[in-house]
Amino acid sequence: MLIHNDLQDLIWFKNGPKRNYNPERSIDRSEVYTGDFRIVINFSVSGPEEPSVIDTKLVSRDIRNLNEVEKLPYYPSYSEISPEQRGAYLKFLENPYNTAFEVGYAFILYYGLERFLLTDKFERAFEVVLKLRDVHENSSFQSYSGNALVLSCLYHKRPDMMVKFIESLDKDFELTFSDNLFLLSAYSFELPLYAKDIVRLAKTFEFTNKNYMSKYPDLFIETMTKLVMEKYKKEGILLSEILNRKEFSKLRTEDRGMFANISISDEKIRVPMISESFKIKKTFYDLLEETHESVKKELANLRKKGSAPEVNQKSASKEKKLLVFDEDLEEQLLSELKNSGSDLLRKHFGYIQLQDFYYKYRDIDSESLTKCIYFCEEDIRKLDEMHQQYISSELNKLKGISAILNDSEIESRKRYIEKGFQANIPAFKRLAIIYEKNKDYDKAIEICDQAVHYYQKWGMEANEFLDRKKKLIEKKNEN
Repeated sequence: MLIHNDLQDLIWFKNGPKRNYNPERSIDRSEVYTGDFRIVINFSVSGPEEPSVIDTKLVSRDIRNLNEVEKLPYYPSYSEISPEQRGAYLKFLENPYNTAFEVGYAFILYYGLERFLLTDKFERAFEVVLKLRDVHENSSFQSYSGNALVLSCLYHKRPDMMVKFIESLDKDFELTFSDNLFLLSAYSFELPLYAKDIVRLAKTFEFTNKNYMSKYPDLFIETMTKLVMEKYKKEGILLSEILNRKEFSKLRTEDRGMFANISISDEKIRVPMISESFKIKKTFYDLLEETHESVKKELANLRKKGSAPEVNQKSASKEKKLLVFDEDLEEQLLSELKNSGSDLLRKHFGYIQLQDFYYKYRDIDSESLTKCIYFCEEDIRKLDEMHQQYISSELNKLKGISAILNDSEIESRKRYIEKGFQANIPAFKRLAIIYEKNKDYDKAIEICDQAVHYYQKWGMEANEFLDRKKKLIEKKNEN
């Protein structure tokens, strides 16, 4: 078995001479990051089996043509994919930066790397994830990996690695991760925000007039840098100069999952929502507005002189690009849903893919929006049944290994399993947004109520939908 040099000692093996994964041992840790704020990070790895672990007893078949291998399911794990898919994955490990393989293979590898981010192999795993992010453009992969890298820097108290992560963001697709976590890390590690960072976060600061920002990006950033130098006597702005410790302590917090890997995603981190700070938003909104007006005047002067810069071609081509409905992908996603059979967890992930797919085409085809709503509703309708099936399946697995566990480990795993499938359900938010945009506030409020009931029933945080409901009621009364 050949493995890329970058991955040596970064693959989990269930058995064989390289065995390094012990499912009988549970690990619970609690780490506290202290600085201008305090975050307690709890996690447990005593849940379902690690999805990336290689079982050398399972059959894998050599493959010659990737096109002949069936597409991976939405949440792939080595033990549950076909022998042909295992053969493709082992081939993928020879060069994980080969984008000829579908992104699902990168996800299998990534799940295991997330676990290594919590160990003494943190730095090596971090470097590999950075290199994977540089080539695999999938937005879900970028979002999960970006968030995990930021949080792992906080967990290990490593501002140097956070700087390395920021420096790696040289492609547009690599910017798909939490703006709030980015700001939180900048605040905690005293990392300044430069013009390019502020421009990227413009939407978070509620600045929507992106005309000059997108058409003349170099001029916009150059102008903003000059303004920052005038105001702060340096090129970057520290968030701690805007928000003091007392103000930070009053920020709203939200529970956020740290990992995509469900075998270590039981615990969540209570994250301060620094992106909601009025002082921070206003500071950067005003700076963006001032830059916009300065660029506007500068362009007028340059046009009079006949020396105005050319419009950014990337921006122009983006405006002209037409969205074309992908019938092949639709057929593939519907086929995957059909093949999920009675497996409700697999069906749930299939629903999410279809919701995302149809929502993308909502503005060019009203039927797509109708189908998106349908699959959201179907997903929600089956949630309780999915939880029961998930619990039953995991308890049966626990029985199978109970002979090699002590009583305390059995009880620990049982408590974990009985919490059900602990994850956010995108369908609730998607429907609430759709109905709100259509000004059907009653229906949007009803969805929020369903979400609150669901999350509270399964012991999860429901603040997002309680807040959304409050705002919807205000909008309804205004209208």
